[in-house]
Amino acid sequence: MVKKVLLLLSLFLVACQATSSTKGKNLIIFFDKNQTTTQQLLEKGKPWQLQLVYDYQTLHGMAVYVPNAEDIAQVKDFYHQQPEVFSVNEDQKMELH
Repeated sequence: MVKKVLLLLSLFLVACQATSSTKGKNLIIFFDKNQTTTQQLLEKGKPWQLQLVYDYQTLHGMAVYVPNAEDIAQVKDFYHQQPEVFSVNEDQKMELH
């Protein structure tokens, strides 16, 4: 239960961060650190030439850049199917008032 609450809180915090001009081309992936590593997940994404943008070491996640924006849906679906991955979200800009 605590793990789920922390994951939801981390997703909210990450989603509230400003993004670069590549909006819609970045994905944020959270995973189980006991089952995989950032490097292993990047290796699985080689067919799409993913580039690591940021490694969220404390939150056990990563932000990746998808060079071809048309591949985003396919990459999201692929990582959603991986058992060690908790969530895959498109990077977005949210304004808090």
